Amino acid sequence: MAIGAIVAGFYVDPPTVSPALIRTTLPLPPNTFDPDSPINPLRLIYLDGTPIETQIEVVTRHPGPGEGAAVVELIGRINVPPGQTKPLTILVQRFDNSRILPPPSPSVADFYNTPLDVPAPVQSLLKNPHKIQLAVEDAFGKLYMLDLVHDTELSKGERRIERFGELQTEFRHHGWMGPLFPTTGPNGTLSHMFGVHAYVRISAGDPVI
Repeated sequence: MAIGAIVAGFYVDPPTVSPALIRTTLPLPPNTFDPDSPINPLRLIYLDGTPIETQIEVVTRHPGPGEGAAVVELIGRINVPPGQTKPLTILVQRFDNSRILPPPSPSVADFYNTPLDVPAPVQSLLKNPHKIQLAVEDAFGKLYMLDLVHDTELSKGERRIERFGELQTEFRHHGWMGPLFPTTGPNGTLSHMFGVHAYVRISAGDPVI
C-alpha cells in the first residue's frame, strides 16, 4: 500500500458528546503491521482529508512467524460539528505515524498517565489501593476481598496489557479473593475464595472507568 492511499472507509452516527472516541476493525494482509513496531501504518481521516488522532491495537495475528497482525482495531478521537445529524464519513489512510509502546512491566500509573486528558477524579480513584475492590462472604460470614486494580499484601494478582496508547489503555488484573481475617477451626476461613479477572479501561477525556 502506497503512503497516502485510502484503504477503507466507514460511517459513524454522530456521538452525543464531542470530542468522542470511535473504533473500527480492519483485516490486514501478512507483513503489513508489526505489533512490536513504534510505527502505526494507518490513520483515520475525515472526508476532507483532515487527520484524526488514531491508535492501533492488535485483535488477531497471522499464523506465520513474523507475519504480523491479521486484524487490527483503530481507535480515533473525533470532534462532532454542532448540529450534526447525518452520519460522518471516516476514511482509513495508509500513513506512518509514531506509536507509543507499553513498558515491559507497566505500573498502574502508566495506564492512567498515558491517555490524554484523564480527569483528576479518575486518576485519584486508580492511584490509591483499596478504592476498587470486590468482596464476598462465605456461609460463616467470613469476608474475602480482592483489589481489582492494585497488588496488595492481601491479594497479589497479575496484570496483562490489553490496550495501550494516548487514546485508551486497558489492562486485565487477575487474582484470588483472599480472607480479610484468616481464622482456623471448623468454621475457619478457606485459603482463598474465587479467582477473578477484572478488565479496567481508561479513555482520553472520559470521566468513567
